[in-house]
Amino acid sequence: MSATCVQLGTVLVVEDDFDVREGLSDALQDLGVAVTAVRHGWEALGMLTAGLTPSIVLVDLLMPVMDGADFLARLRTNPDWDTLPVVIMTASGQPLPPGADALLRKPFDMGELLALLARHVR
Repeated sequence: MSATCVQLGTVLVVEDDFDVREGLSDALQDLGVAVTAVRHGWEALGMLTAGLTPSIVLVDLLMPVMDGADFLARLRTNPDWDTLPVVIMTASGQPLPPGADALLRKPFDMGELLALLARHVR
């Protein structure tokens, strides 16, 4: 476990694909990172409203119920969350939505993800 991982705090993973969500959560937890994982943006907003205070959010761009762009737009309207770092994950060629801090193209490796997390956690 690296010092960088310990300093990350909780990562909120928002991903509709079960295998991707669980695989990413397990890999981060294996590195000592606390993870809360949900299936879509609506669940993520519910977790934040209930008091979850992640250090960063990893959110899939294309999801049912509430996609990453809609989640991000709603997130940025709340002053409690407007500076929360958000990384958009996608396999699509779509550009980075307004308000996002970084774009992570799928598939990615853990080294790339950890470097990105370390750069964006405030």
